[in-house]
Amino acid sequence: MNPLKSLLITLILLVFFIDIFEFTAIDMWFETLMRDHGHWLLGRNDEPWRFIFYDGIKKLFGVVALLLLLTLLFLRNKINFINTHQRGLWVVMITMVAVPLLVNFLKWYTDIPCPRDIIEFGGDAPHISLFTHYPDWFLHESSLRCYPAGHASGGFALMSLYFAFERPTWRRRGLILGLTLGWVIGFYKMMIGDHFLSHTVISMMVAWVVACLAAYLIKYNPLIATKD
Repeated sequence: MNPLKSLLITLILLVFFIDIFEFTAIDMWFETLMRDHGHWLLGRNDEPWRFIFYDGIKKLFGVVALLLLLTLLFLRNKINFINTHQRGLWVVMITMVAVPLLVNFLKWYTDIPCPRDIIEFGGDAPHISLFTHYPDWFLHESSLRCYPAGHASGGFALMSLYFAFERPTWRRRGLILGLTLGWVIGFYKMMIGDHFLSHTVISMMVAWVVACLAAYLIKYNPLIATKD
């Protein structure tokens, strides 16, 4: 897969899906499926789900990123596998760091409420989108920070494993792992009222954009060697 071509296609699809979600009621329709008699399918503090999909998974991603960084810095010349795949692994490392940072910035900048925040689901915030604004009567001091999905972005960042390997089988497995983790976390967050479907879809696409850009600059840039 050519990362530059994939990047351009993903950017086009990103604009397309933003428009789809902004001008339809898909989000509200889907989120009502996440509720049962006025309550979310899962409580935000229900265990063991909170530990597995919220606190635990966040710490796990941090540990994996740290271990990968230390491995690339200190073991790349000692382990043949690391030395052979180091450009691809740097793509994964940079993507794992850059995606959450970018998504967190977007969450702050967009200032869009979570499902649990909006009036239709028992909150006090109006339901707005990227192309609408809060009414004058709704005053809030800090950003609501719900768009796009943050926790799921850590899982989606692992789609960059596709670029870590040369064998097609391992590439597909890496991509599937990232997609699976991202969507499992994403659905958990939707079931507790933290995100709409669009938040997770956009997070996935942002993560793939970052992964493709990192792969092009680090591994496939014509100005550097194309092979490790």
